[in-house]
Amino acid sequence: MIRTALIFALLAAPAMYAADAADFASTVAGSYRVLPNIVYETANGYENRLDLYLPRDHEGPFPTLVYTHGGGWVGGTKESTVLQLVPYLERGFAVVNVEYRLARESLAPAAVADCRCALRWVHAHAKEYGFDTKKIVTTGGSAGGHLSLTTGTMPKSAG
Repeated sequence: MIRTALIFALLAAPAMYAADAADFASTVAGSYRVLPNIVYETANGYENRLDLYLPRDHEGPFPTLVYTHGGGWVGGTKESTVLQLVPYLERGFAVVNVEYRLARESLAPAAVADCRCALRWVHAHAKEYGFDTKKIVTTGGSAGGHLSLTTGTMPKSAG
């Protein structure tokens, strides 16, 4: 019985998160400008994308959060983390939700290179989207936290 309940819970979890993400997407559209799937880099034939969430009816520059999803470097998606972005959005941040090449698609250090490229993209498009380049925070969950830490601590000369 316990085994059956555990299997059901594991199978139902992705559907519950998908429903939460869909609810979030419909709610957020009224309060924020959402620009999904912007290509920030093409590497080895793979288009890396990011989603932007910008405060609606406010002028920038905005403090900016660059968020990287987790998933053990082999799974996860930027879409699976949207609910974690709400506290930042409510505080007036612009949010850049980053996708990167997973280890099953490209070997290390591809994910680190992708996240550094996303951060360079934020700097290059700061005026266009109202990012305050003096107030950028990088963070993420699990593997995304590692990638964020690596991205933020490597010297500029590293690329």
